[in-house]
Amino acid sequence: MRTLSLVAMLVTAMGWGPGAWGPQNDMTIAELVKALKSPTPAIRQRAAEYLARRGPEAKEAVPALIVALGDDALWVRVNAADALGRIGPAAKSAVPALCTALQDQQKQVRIFAASSLEQLSSVAKSAVPALTRALRDSDPQVRGNAAWALGRIGTPSEPVVSGLMAMLMDSQRWPRGNAVRALGALGKSAHAAEAKLLDLFRNDGDPWIQANAARSLALIGAKAEKTVPLLIKLLSHKARLARQKAAEALAMYGPKAKTAVPALIKAMGDSDQRVVAFAAKALGNIGPDAKSAVPTLIEGLNNFNPWILRLLHGTGPDRSGCRCGLARFEGTGGRR
Repeated sequence: MRTLSLVAMLVTAMGWGPGAWGPQNDMTIAELVKALKSPTPAIRQRAAEYLARRGPEAKEAVPALIVALGDDALWVRVNAADALGRIGPAAKSAVPALCTALQDQQKQVRIFAASSLEQLSSVAKSAVPALTRALRDSDPQVRGNAAWALGRIGTPSEPVVSGLMAMLMDSQRWPRGNAVRALGALGKSAHAAEAKLLDLFRNDGDPWIQANAARSLALIGAKAEKTVPLLIKLLSHKARLARQKAAEALAMYGPKAKTAVPALIKAMGDSDQRVVAFAAKALGNIGPDAKSAVPTLIEGLNNFNPWILRLLHGTGPDRSGCRCGLARFEGTGGRR
């Protein structure tokens, strides 16, 4: 009984006693904002956590959450950073405070600050300098989150491209892989990274990184003669993500990927439906040079393969759109 009494006293002291909170769904945003100013750290932490769960609905809490980024309690700051990202573009005014949070002494805060700036990418162009500095953070997750945030924001300045290229040599998987993805997101402005991306594509032992290097090479405009042979080889990789990205990248090259037709036809029988989808798209983009793929695609239509139906714009039961789609291989203008 004595132990139970002590527990009850502790619960009450922490503000978790009967009536202190009530069900989460019964609390208004205004009530959570008020709780965010509680003298009890545990209550502030939970208030910020609940606001994060509300997402864009919590936009009126943005000013209070900005203040909470400077809270003395670690997990209040972490949850506040998380909440601002989940609120989305309505939290644009929090971008400067999140940039400051990228310098927090605790890595957990920096991790969530970088992640939230990625979620606010459409309104966070002013965060580019701070995120570029964060590429040199001591924590790999911060570096990786910052890299992908820069890719999503899409400002291809020289410091950004150089910083991301330097990160391609990072010993940690998360920052290295996100640097690969970010360079691809920057498109042809990141063409200077071609040689380093090719090296990763050929030599990195991680299929996730190889796969994203394949896609990024296509996005930055790497020459087909350099990459298509490597992509053909990647189509037979044991990792399905690698096969998916290889087929997706081949689709980006269009007719320039015509040497991949036999491998793409084989990929149409892959056990992974996304590989099949991208292989079908690649064959369609190659056009008349992929005419030999028509029987395989027709077989997919006859089996009502949803990925091929979607690709060839024939989602209806009569598949007339699919027959028109197949015409791209034969130049018949849809007559079959």
